[in-house]
Amino acid sequence: MDLNSEIIQSSSKVGALLVKEGFLNEENLRRAFDIQQKEAEEIKMPFSNILVKKGFLTEEQIKKLMLHPEIQKAVESVIRESGLINDREFRECLNKKGPFEHLGDVLVREGYVNESELENLLKRNLDGIKLGKFALKLSMLTEKELEDAFRFKRYRRALGEILCDLNLITLSELNLVFQKYNKRLRLGEILLQQDIIDKNILEKVLKEQNHKGETLGQILVRRSIITVDQLYFALSVQYNVPFHNLDGFVFYEKQKGALRDIIGRKYAEENFVLPLFLNGNNLTLAVSNPSKVEVVHELRAVNSHLRINCVLITDEKFEQLFAILYGEMLDTSKTFNINGGQTLLVHDKAIVSNPETDSPVIDKLYEQYEMVKIKLGIESQRSDGKLFKEFIEDNYRTICNKFHCNKVSFYIEPLNGKMEILAAPIVENNQVIKAQASAKELMQCQD
Repeated sequence: MDLNSEIIQSSSKVGALLVKEGFLNEENLRRAFDIQQKEAEEIKMPFSNILVKKGFLTEEQIKKLMLHPEIQKAVESVIRESGLINDREFRECLNKKGPFEHLGDVLVREGYVNESELENLLKRNLDGIKLGKFALKLSMLTEKELEDAFRFKRYRRALGEILCDLNLITLSELNLVFQKYNKRLRLGEILLQQDIIDKNILEKVLKEQNHKGETLGQILVRRSIITVDQLYFALSVQYNVPFHNLDGFVFYEKQKGALRDIIGRKYAEENFVLPLFLNGNNLTLAVSNPSKVEVVHELRAVNSHLRINCVLITDEKFEQLFAILYGEMLDTSKTFNINGGQTLLVHDKAIVSNPETDSPVIDKLYEQYEMVKIKLGIESQRSDGKLFKEFIEDNYRTICNKFHCNKVSFYIEPLNGKMEILAAPIVENNQVIKAQASAKELMQCQD
């Protein structure tokens, strides 16, 4: 079954359920379905066409790029490995090649392939990440443009997501349909039904999950198979909690005190639940872990005078809003098992927005680093604090330049008896980029 057939089958089921429940009419379903089909066709476009469509390169630049000696060298490797011609014929074609002629031209001239076959061969093998990286190497593209083009190639919206974006249905309505017809669906099944991943990808990731101990969502995001927003959209369906990215959300200053009175900092930190807005006796809460919805049920019982609603938000947004409301960073410490069954508590996040003014933050991270080293028995002698700070500053600048951000989270994590410092860019408004989705840009600092 090809991509379009899978989309039709999956989308027809979801769409039919929405129409059956009266949330959608046939005309609007067809409108969203046409958009989905158009996006599916665009995803199959050659990567060079996407670069042209998005205005990053012109067709003339693509042709010039394909004629570059290094690309042509790659073309020769592709032709040789394709099985179109044997080694003897390959050598003969090289000998027949004129001074300004390319091997592909010789193959067409000698009748081994026609122009269409050659073009399809090169598109399958070169018109993708190889071409993009080479254009980046020649400074024809910026890293941001390349990431944008890859994201366009990779990202496919589910029918439910399109309908919500068009304001034809609400997340709550979509959740109700899935909950009614798919009791206790697992995350992978929802992603399949939403047509965000296919069965082959799901099976591979489930096998990886058995070995690594991460959640399915964490692996899919880390490998950039889905975006952070796609993960939370699916979780909202699974737990019947509407997802909101809360871009541009601000607390009402006059309400902050009342919100803190209802849910104190300690309770919010321990239970990962955050008060957002109070309108009369209507209270809106946020959770980043949908399993914490049970806490919301407990709060309803305790605060019977309030009508409590709950929304799902990302971890990054939760931490950001927690700091704004309570004036303190959320405690994101982790416990690791080390030698002899001992446990080690590591406060794993240090957010740097300016290395010069954030020296106390870096110093605290350095002390944490030295403490973990001692606990692990790696080395008793202290590292050079100045070199440590330079390491953080260099990686801060590198990550900010690469991912167009101005804040970076640094992590300390013991792994297999060694020390690692990991770093992740913090992008404003939860913009979806590969690095943020994967959550960690590996920066090793090992002894």
